[in-house]
Amino acid sequence: MEGLLNSLGLEAFWPVLVAALPLVVIGFVLRRDARRRAERVAQARAAERGLREVHAGAVTLTGTWRALDGNRGYLEDASGRVLVEQGPDASPLTDGATVLVVGCATHQVDDPRAAGYRADARLWVIDTRGDGCFCSPRPDELARASAAARARGSIGAFLFAAGIAVALASYVVAWRAAHEVGVSYEDSAG
Repeated sequence: MEGLLNSLGLEAFWPVLVAALPLVVIGFVLRRDARRRAERVAQARAAERGLREVHAGAVTLTGTWRALDGNRGYLEDASGRVLVEQGPDASPLTDGATVLVVGCATHQVDDPRAAGYRADARLWVIDTRGDGCFCSPRPDELARASAAARARGSIGAFLFAAGIAVALASYVVAWRAAHEVGVSYEDSAG
């Protein structure tokens, strides 16, 4: 590479710059995407709460899944229960599985399973059909998503830095070659 830059001078800088530009762009896009993913994970972690602490807005819950009709089900633990509504294309969850739910508590409905005066008569409905909302049979999904975002960000930063380094190094070598050729040409002419 240095020989090519030395022989062609500054004319060789532009093809190297064009070759380095995709590294910079891909690195920038990967890094931006990783930041967005990390933000979503941070928002989901900030919304973590117990089933008794659910209120309107974003929630992240972990509990045992109890399947109902269609894509609806109960998420329950020892402290309480909520009703979860999934989108029509959501994969079915196994009854009795430990599930992570990231969604939005929208409203309350009457609990058809409430028995006795001590049971709550109203359930929060958790909607998982929005952007960044999901139901996962892996309770450690947020930790996995956080690790994936960090790895993606690191790769993006490396590619971005490599593209900038290649462009700067090729410019320095080409500039040096162009000025050495100019100086030696003036010396031989004089």
